[in-house]
Amino acid sequence: KGGAGGMRWEEGAAARQQAMAREVLKAADLFQAEGLLKHCLETFRLSLTLHTAVECLVWAHLHGPLQARTIAADYVVQYFKDIQREARETLQQLKPLPAEISLQLFIDFAAQA
Repeated sequence: KGGAGGMRWEEGAAARQQAMAREVLKAADLFQAEGLLKHCLETFRLSLTLHTAVECLVWAHLHGPLQARTIAADYVVQYFKDIQREARETLQQLKPLPAEISLQLFIDFAAQA
């Protein structure tokens, strides 16, 4: 039925895989490995879902390369209404971000509406 904290084994494995992918993404950016960076950014983009996008956005702003921030922010803005409806609890994860980033997300969302 699940491991520690009620997390299913598959969810834990997916979380570990995503964490490893993020570390590779950071390294590819740091060492300017363009081919690897491009691949990692595409993998990052494909990993975004209504339930993971906000957490990925926060990670990208706190630890990731600029391109990852842009990818995650674009996704959150594009699917904000769906995130509110399907994964509202994830919006609490925006709290660690500086106010100007949250404000920019709001402005981008309002411009799209």
